[in-house]
Amino acid sequence: MRRFFLTVLIFAVVFVFCGCGGGGYPEIKIDAAKMANAIINGVDFESNMQQINKDSISAFIDLPGADPAYMFMGAGEKADSFGVFVFDSESDSKDGEKAVKEYLKDLGDSFSRYIPEETDKVENHSLVIRKGRNLVFAVTADDENAEEIIEGVFQEEADDPTKEILSDDGEDEEGEEEDSTEAQETSQSFDISAYPPIDTSDKMTYSGYIALVGNSAYELYTYVDSTAQNYADAINYTADQLEGQSTVYDLIVPLSSGVTLPDKYFGEIQSSDQYSALQELYAKMNEKVVPVNIYDNMMKHRNEYIYFRTDHHWTSLGAYYGYEKWCELKDILPISLDRREHQSYGNFVGTFYYDTEADVLKKNPDTIDAYFPMNDVYVGSADSKEEVIFDYSDAADYIKYNAFLGGDKALSVITNDSVTDGSVCIVVKESFGNCFVPYLADHYNKVYVYDYRYSDENIIEAARSLNAKDVIFVNNIGMTRSTYLVGRLNEAVKG
Repeated sequence: MRRFFLTVLIFAVVFVFCGCGGGGYPEIKIDAAKMANAIINGVDFESNMQQINKDSISAFIDLPGADPAYMFMGAGEKADSFGVFVFDSESDSKDGEKAVKEYLKDLGDSFSRYIPEETDKVENHSLVIRKGRNLVFAVTADDENAEEIIEGVFQEEADDPTKEILSDDGEDEEGEEEDSTEAQETSQSFDISAYPPIDTSDKMTYSGYIALVGNSAYELYTYVDSTAQNYADAINYTADQLEGQSTVYDLIVPLSSGVTLPDKYFGEIQSSDQYSALQELYAKMNEKVVPVNIYDNMMKHRNEYIYFRTDHHWTSLGAYYGYEKWCELKDILPISLDRREHQSYGNFVGTFYYDTEADVLKKNPDTIDAYFPMNDVYVGSADSKEEVIFDYSDAADYIKYNAFLGGDKALSVITNDSVTDGSVCIVVKESFGNCFVPYLADHYNKVYVYDYRYSDENIIEAARSLNAKDVIFVNNIGMTRSTYLVGRLNEAVKG
């Protein structure tokens, strides 16, 4: 009997030392470069993968100090990405695993409105593999092959007797405290009675991330301090790099839930206070950035048609009030709406309906109204001119917002031949910038419009080569909570 127990004990020691438990691997520190090369060379990604600058990885994923760390990402229209991280402790790797899963959730949410099939890829073809202090993730339709390659490298590293054997000093930490800065669900800290009232007798209900009041929908918003800081870092970096050449403006558009929500629900909605969030965001900007805080001007016009009811964007009229504030800071007079051509493109049913399928939204569609530049401006060359605002009268209801700039493009170049001073403006934006840009076109010889989600251009280098007079960031406040989008923005200016 003693021999039996001795044999069992010896077997158990060998079992643990050889790593036959816990996934079949000893506690090793893998060669991260070897793993990254195996993935980039062996996995069939649907996009040309580009390495993310190490300093920019934290803008995408809030990792607890991985070193070495490698991350690759495809073009903006594809969710393909992967990362290889080695941590100092298994406890850190567990925190890293949580952060990666948060990133993947945000990645899927970010694509849901623009390219839904990529959301399906994220949800159904993502891998997160953690072994001891090592963490690997991948998003690819070739996920089965990717998993085989990753596991193969782990096995090779485990079988290599020259590899460093590390002890496990981490403990599983069940649950985590919520960072109070990441969920500020507070009432508005200003006097709403100073602005035009919006009354309703309708009840407020929720459908996922959307609140419904009568025939209008509102997107919920959560302020995330760490992501807000990463957003501000990108703007500050741009201003630092372009000091003495370009004036850098930052215009953050509040969501309709922070402006046109009926008064009785302002302090009740399960959403962070956007007024306070904007103060926090702009407080993170350095003195070289010109903040374009449009909140007060939007509130002054909150009872007008400045946001769609069935869609998350602001309207062309709402964008005009943002343009007014920019003109004030630029010390120029805005070209008034009565001097501009106005065109209506009929009914529009947007993202809120397709996300909720609420009949009340479909039965009460929005309308697309556009205000044109006063001057004869165009996209493209003088020999091949395209409109800045397209006639979408006959387009399907759900794509009519694409009337502005023809939708989201990596780069659009707008020329105004009536401005002959050679002035250049760069706009860095997502879709909220589309109906804002036509107002800018009257003030520059050329406006270069970069959508950082799809463009591979380095914004700093572009501004220098074009000798841009102004660089204007135009983003909605919801973007500043997205690690994926803020990561993309950081990569656009730092990569």
